Amino acid sequence: MTQIEQPTCALTEAIKPLLPPLLVQVADHRVLEGFRKYGQVLSDNHKPLRKKVVHHIQELLDALNYNEWELQDLARHEDHLTLMFEAMTRRHTYIRHLFELLALVPDLTFDELTYKEGHSEADQLRADLAAAQARVAELEAENAALRTDGDRAAQALIYAVQKHPDGQVMEDWSSWRVGYSRGAHRGHGRTALQQLTSAVSAATGHADPYAPETL
Repeated sequence: MTQIEQPTCALTEAIKPLLPPLLVQVADHRVLEGFRKYGQVLSDNHKPLRKKVVHHIQELLDALNYNEWELQDLARHEDHLTLMFEAMTRRHTYIRHLFELLALVPDLTFDELTYKEGHSEADQLRADLAAAQARVAELEAENAALRTDGDRAAQALIYAVQKHPDGQVMEDWSSWRVGYSRGAHRGHGRTALQQLTSAVSAATGHADPYAPETL
C-alpha cells in the first residue's frame, strides 16, 4: 500500500534531538498514527489550556500505572535494587507532576478528567472522517502509481504491435489483459508490467524495452 507523506509535528521535532534513534522513529510513527486518526498533528491542535491539562493528567496516570506494573518484575532482576530505586523515583516524579497540573487548573471536574477523546458521537464522526480522508489520499497515490505503470505498459504494447505483430509478445499481452479484466491481476499492476517487460525484452533482445532508443 502506498503510504501518505509523513506529517511533521513541530512539538515532536523539538524533542527528537533529545531522543535515541529508535525512539525518533517511534515518535514519527506515532505522529503519523495520530494524523491518520484525527486528521491533524498535535502542534496544530489549538485546544485551550484546560483541555491540554486533562490530556496530560490522563497520560500521566497511565504512566504511573505502567511504572507500578513494571515494579512487579523488577524485584527479580539482577540489578533490582538500582532499578527499583529508579522506579520509585519515577513514581514520586509522576505524582508531583499530577499535583502541579491540578494546581494549574484547580476547578477541573471528574467528568472532564474521565472524558476520552472519541467517546462522543461528534468526536467519533470527526475521527472517522479524518481516517477516511487519509485513506483516500493513500488510494489516490496508489492509483497514480498504477496509472504510471499503465502508461508504460501501453508504450510497450505499441512497440510490440509495431515491431512484432505476430510474436509471443502479443500472446503474453493478450493473456495478461484477459486476466486483468477478470480481476485476476487487479492491484498487481507492477507484477504484470514486469511480466510484460520480460516478454518484450525476450522478443526484442533489449534489456530494457522502455529505453528511448527502443520506443
